[in-house]
Amino acid sequence: MQGSLNVQISEAELEQRKSVATSPRNRHLRGWPALYQAHVLQPEEGCDFDFLRARTEEERLFVPPIVGRS
Repeated sequence: MQGSLNVQISEAELEQRKSVATSPRNRHLRGWPALYQAHVLQPEEGCDFDFLRARTEEERLFVPPIVGRS
């Protein structure tokens, strides 16, 4: 179904995963993993990088790319 996320996992496994994910040992300091941990939005927010979201209605307007100019 569009607009839904179905996750089948037990509460015990979910709690175990949360403890591992939030452990300081699993904190990434740089690179793609650190960027992902710090900036990827939750499913209800679109699973995109937070810095790629338009802040205003004007930023939502599409600007066609200009190819071959620098």
